[in-house]
Parts: sequence; structure tokens; C-alpha cells
Amino acid sequence: PLGQVFLEELTLQNVKVVDTTAVKDASGNFSLKGMVAEQGLYRIRFADGKNILLALDAGDMKIDGDYNNLEKITVSGSEATTEMQAFVKDISQKAMVLTEEMRAVDSLHNIKAPDSILQTKVATLQKNEKAFQQEFFDLAAKTKNPANAVFAISQVSDPRALLENKKLITDIKTRFPKNELVKSMIDKLTEMESASTGAASGEEAATVKIGQEAPDFT
Repeated sequence: PLGQVFLEELTLQNVKVVDTTAVKDASGNFSLKGMVAEQGLYRIRFADGKNILLALDAGDMKIDGDYNNLEKITVSGSEATTEMQAFVKDISQKAMVLTEEMRAVDSLHNIKAPDSILQTKVATLQKNEKAFQQEFFDLAAKTKNPANAVFAISQVSDPRALLENKKLITDIKTRFPKNELVKSMIDKLTEMESASTGAASGEEAATVKIGQEAPDFT
């Protein structure tokens, strides 16, 4: 589409515009540039709000695809972004299945289904929700890319699950000791631990969110 396109850096504090350009020709070709000191999380954002998540290192990267079908883009020159895009595609499909399960349980509630049926469905849903959440921890544990590890942890909205996986998260710091995004995540986790001690008095525990605008897959 014709219009402005933005390259934005995503941190745990805010979203920073790195570069912007205008798409002026019908072919839709454009280029964006920025200085990348270390691997971090970025996105290409279009004027209408559509975006493409990136895990960028220094160097050139090329993206090919159809604006109307961004989930099928191809990426070259960034192994980290390729990994992220594959994960996002897979987890988005699983999220749609989980959403349908949630709707089915809601329907059973609404029609006052027998407890024997409802409890079975709820138990299955809770099991699948836990497995869905585990997908993010699994990516964080196995990825060779610090930006993707932070991205995965940022998608977990349950503070208790984050605290239960504290060792996994602190191991990320051991694997990527110099990455600033990882350091920020560890600082956030420390803050969250402190906040959790005040939860009984009504203080809401924090979660690790990227720029407060992390994607919601569910």
C-alpha cells in the first residue's frame, strides 16, 4: 500500500522509531535503515497498524511477500527473524484452536450443561492452556537468539508461571550475558518478584511486556 512505513525498536520500556520511509510506487518496494549495536527486537509497522516482527542483528535483511498476506512472508539474511516468524505462525494457529476450545466451554456454561460434561471439558482446556504457555518457555530455553528468548518470555501473561520458571529465565542471562534486552528482562523479573510479595495487599504483580504492545495471540 502507498503510505508511511516505520522501523521501530521494541524494548521493555517503550517503542522507538528508528527509521521511516514512504511507499511511493505501486510495486510496494521500500527500504529501511538503522544502526543495530546488538541483536534486538524490532518491527516494521505500516500506517494502518499492520506490522512484521523482526529479530535484528547488524547486516542486511530482505523481506519478500504480499502486504495482504503478511503471515506468508519470506525472510533472508536474518536467521533470528526466520525463527521468530516460524514460531509466530505456529503459535498463532495453536491459539486459534485454543480460542475455539474456550468458546466451546463458554457455550456449555451458557446452556447449563451437566457438571460431568463441563468439568471434563474444563480440565482438557486447562491442560491445553498450560501446554500452550509451555511453548513460549520452550522457545526461550532452546533458541540461540537472545531477542527471541525475550520475545517468548514477554508473551507469558501469568506472573506465577514466570516466577515458577525463574531458573529458565535466569539461564537466559547466562547464555547471553552482554545483551541489553536480556538484562532489562531480568531487571523486570526482579521487580515482579518484589511486587508479588505485595500482591496479598492488593498490589498487582507486573509481567514482562515489550513496549507494552506485545502481540496477543489469544
